[in-house]
Amino acid sequence: MTLFLFKVVVSAGIVIGVTWAAERYGPRLGGIIASTPQLAVLSLLFFGLEQGLEFAAESAFWNIPGVCATLPFFIGYQATADLARGRRAVSIAAGERGRSANDANRRE
Repeated sequence: MTLFLFKVVVSAGIVIGVTWAAERYGPRLGGIIASTPQLAVLSLLFFGLEQGLEFAAESAFWNIPGVCATLPFFIGYQATADLARGRRAVSIAAGERGRSANDANRRE
């Protein structure tokens, strides 16, 4: 139960800290801070506490390809969302189409 409470407090602290930074320093810096992989660091910390340091080290190694695999989605979404500026439903559909295209390209 103690580890669970620790997870809740640390996770909430990160969210509050990022929110505070965004309010204090503006949306640009807040966005940069929010987009850093704090969740990966947090999960690796808990992996180390629960599963051992060897498991956390192996997870950290595979975390880098995992982060890189999300880049095509973000690039595709940004490119297609710019094409559908002004209409939320069209923008969402275009972003989903971009994701589908990225998925199809990775399978080949």
